[in-house]
Amino acid sequence: MSSESAQRVFQLRLDPLTGNSEWVVIDENEEGPESIKEPLLATTSYLDMLNDSPRNRAYRLAIEKTVTKPCHVLDIGAGTGFLSMMAARAMGLSDSTASLGSSKGMVTACESYLPMVKLMRKVLHRNGMGRSIKVVNKRSDELIVGVDIPSRADVLVSEILDSELLGEGLIPTLQHAHDMLLVQNPLTVPYRATTYGQVKFTEPGICHGFVLWIDWVMDADNAIVLSTGPDHRYWKQGVKLLAKPVAVGIQRSECTSESVSAVVEAIFNPASGELIIKHVFS
Repeated sequence: MSSESAQRVFQLRLDPLTGNSEWVVIDENEEGPESIKEPLLATTSYLDMLNDSPRNRAYRLAIEKTVTKPCHVLDIGAGTGFLSMMAARAMGLSDSTASLGSSKGMVTACESYLPMVKLMRKVLHRNGMGRSIKVVNKRSDELIVGVDIPSRADVLVSEILDSELLGEGLIPTLQHAHDMLLVQNPLTVPYRATTYGQVKFTEPGICHGFVLWIDWVMDADNAIVLSTGPDHRYWKQGVKLLAKPVAVGIQRSECTSESVSAVVEAIFNPASGELIIKHVFS
């Protein structure tokens, strides 16, 4: 999508006659009553992510590098099924070749949000993969091997990520998947992530907050790296604002504040899967 083209978003709209809801694609600059015929339930900029070319390319290359033979791929938080289709294509699966009854050479797409599941089914059907990818409308921690999926998966692909790495319950979700849904020593995309917690002030001034970003290593060879840093793409940096601005990088004799250095402490809550950032100036 070019920078000059209209920004597109998903909107969840309700048909007042049938009571059914459906995600539709609109231009953000659509205005006026003629552009909205059904009650609006929700809006999301999900399409920004789907149009993030560097992100898509990194995932595609990593999946093609990881899924090199027929296997069982599990996509957690599948959304529109974008990554599931990449995995299916890497194995040469299509509606004419797939067998959902086999645990080898299959893709399971797990998505808990029903409106998104309905959209995913349409996307898969229009791309000729409606029968080659098994869609399960459940949370991943509700999946049962032998009931919802025929066997443990060999490969996990996912994008349950945010700008601060762990904010969407990443660790509990992955821990459950490894314990209950995946084979021993499974392959994963992304492969690992690096986040940085050291704060260095390069110029004196007043600090109102700071940003965080992550380098995602997509493959075991460290050849494919996707950063959420300052480069322009869908993923933005996480912003942490201070309750009270402080002076930094200034000699004590030059300011009334004694805050001249900073320590950032990241605390992970395994129960909720949330990452709490504490910042202490001294």
